[in-house]
Amino acid sequence: MLLATYPSKKIKNSSHIHPFVLQHHYVPGPKYAINCLLCRKGFSKIYYCETCRFHLCPTCVNQNPLSADPGKTHEHPLIFFSKSRFIFTCDACGVGDVRSSMCMCIPCCFAIHLNCVTLPRVICINRHEHRISLRLPLGSGNWSCRVCRKHVDKEYGGYSCLTCSNYGVHSKCAIDYRVWDRIELDGVPEEDPEEIMPFKVVDEGAIKHFCHEHNLRLTVLEEGEDVHLRNKQCSACVLPIYSDPCYICTHHCDFILHEVCANFLKKKRHPAYSRRFTLSFSQDDSHLGRCGDCICCNQPIINNGFLYKSGNYRIDVQCASFQDGYVHASHPHSELVVLENYKVCSNCKRDGSGSYFKMGCTECEDFNLCFRCLGLPKVVEHKYDKHPLSLCYGDNSASEYWCDICETRLDPRKWYYTCREGNSTLHTHCVLGESSRYRLGYTFTEDWDKKFEVVSNSSVTRPHCHVCKSRCQGPILFKFKDLSFCSSKCVDGRVKWICRDCGFVEGDLEPILVHNVISCAKYHSWYRIEL
Repeated sequence: MLLATYPSKKIKNSSHIHPFVLQHHYVPGPKYAINCLLCRKGFSKIYYCETCRFHLCPTCVNQNPLSADPGKTHEHPLIFFSKSRFIFTCDACGVGDVRSSMCMCIPCCFAIHLNCVTLPRVICINRHEHRISLRLPLGSGNWSCRVCRKHVDKEYGGYSCLTCSNYGVHSKCAIDYRVWDRIELDGVPEEDPEEIMPFKVVDEGAIKHFCHEHNLRLTVLEEGEDVHLRNKQCSACVLPIYSDPCYICTHHCDFILHEVCANFLKKKRHPAYSRRFTLSFSQDDSHLGRCGDCICCNQPIINNGFLYKSGNYRIDVQCASFQDGYVHASHPHSELVVLENYKVCSNCKRDGSGSYFKMGCTECEDFNLCFRCLGLPKVVEHKYDKHPLSLCYGDNSASEYWCDICETRLDPRKWYYTCREGNSTLHTHCVLGESSRYRLGYTFTEDWDKKFEVVSNSSVTRPHCHVCKSRCQGPILFKFKDLSFCSSKCVDGRVKWICRDCGFVEGDLEPILVHNVISCAKYHSWYRIEL
């Protein structure tokens, strides 16, 4: 907050039609100072135009004509006009209007919004890993904004990447609060790319990953080779290895990574949040092993693998791998981009009530995929079929389809798993269950310090769930002592109120409170069951 001399309580400047009146700001401290519109410095006493509603400091109010500091935007002083009398197009952002304050350099025929004078010079946005710089004008090239996907006029300003050719962004799109992290990088040295690499190469085909104490060696599995290793789960994404190239520990630890997962960067940006994410590997036995929900797919993230964190936000590593420009096999003719909308997913028909992030086609407005469907593995193996199961992206067949696991009807218009050789069809949720989020052998603590373990559901007879009483159909189940639970929902809801008389379980029928005693709607008595 600056102190200044105030010659008069009321000043009339010939370059402005209205008078300026001195205002006293009695709240102490620079945090509460009022900033001058032109020099952007804070003052406790400042002049104010009641008609145009802006403040000027004693120095700026006496300028004739009123002029703004151009900073690094232009080499000459800029004449300030509080309200434009004509339509002009800003040379910095390319937007034309008559409502915004304008600054102008008459010799250069340069016009710019007052707000655009302070545009940051160098920034990072969540749609690109490299820095982008402000250019006035953007210059020759066929520019398309990588945020809104609309054309960028080369005659006006915009942001471009010096590393990637033809990567351009509208000025307004680049500084959107959902895109930019509000960090100005002009004059800040660039980060060493080696600092975000997750491993160091120690030998041909061998690496030292930051999250494991031993070296890892690259292994390529052939068809039918080492069945035990094929069925192991990746320590990063928790999906089975199958026949994908992988890194295994040279000291024969249980640590194993897909080759793709081993390359997850230690720091990464994603369109779902403006701040940068940091790769984390944690083993936590907290409530159901959960560490929050993924902001993309809205599913719980389990602390038995890798995840990306930024403050209170979490992203599953699979969701983090889907970036703008991704081409999905179900829609191969064009790229997909991350969108914020509440449209239904073209496959599962879920709306955006849980998470409004989806990936949509840049050409087809009616094609959107939620991150849950994007993360479905393209090839899986299951005990119900000796052949690999391929993900089928639906068809318009009039035939009747049945799931071979749950033995119920299957909608052929939605994605499902199929075996071309055995003609079997299976629901995606029946094949995967919760196995895509939990690793076998993982233990976690529930309420009252009870330890649960994730085990394979590979016995000849499928056990009954202790809570819902149905057969455990998924590839995994949760064990506590001799009790089995088919899903995390049943683990989470193992304490139930059950009516003694009619057998209704809390949740099936809304219970009511009668004289401080829980009862069903028929006023029967209830009793509590728990482990």
